[in-house]
Amino acid sequence: MTDTASYAELKNQITTRFKVLEMEEMITGEESKYLTGILISDVEFFENNSDTVALKNQVLISLKKMKTAELDTEDREAIAHWYFVLTQKKAINVEDDLNRWLYAL
Repeated sequence: MTDTASYAELKNQITTRFKVLEMEEMITGEESKYLTGILISDVEFFENNSDTVALKNQVLISLKKMKTAELDTEDREAIAHWYFVLTQKKAINVEDDLNRWLYAL
């Protein structure tokens, strides 16, 4: 994962990671579909919008939706990284929000 990934690369990373988790039976197919759907939808939202307030609010809403997902630390870090990359593309600062979500601060 790189900090300069394109929107298409982010979508591919997301889809691939959750397919692998599902195949390894670390999450159910339903969980994979749910999490992938949230993240892909957000990538597309970032790709098609420039309103930084709306974009930041979308990140916060999605993080709240995924708060209870039973993922290991590495997978939660991947999610935080994808949102970091997205927000960097639009110069939005959500580092504190991502840390709170990731580490339950």
